[in-house]
Amino acid sequence: MFNRTNDSFNRISDDEAAGSSVDYAYLKQDVKIAYALELRDTGRNGFFLPKDQILPTCEETFDGLMAAIEAIDQ
Repeated sequence: MFNRTNDSFNRISDDEAAGSSVDYAYLKQDVKIAYALELRDTGRNGFFLPKDQILPTCEETFDGLMAAIEAIDQ
């Protein structure tokens, strides 16, 4: 199941985020590969999703994580 809401992919360094967990992983722990997930809301709802968007957000996030795990497993 996939609810297409956003087809863009960015490196975390392309976003104007200060002090993300990815920054910490790279800079302080010398991690070679790190990921950050961004969910549906773009800030329009203040990161408080309406009730009708919570389940679809969980489903698409789970599907994305499973696809990543399967790709690593190959």
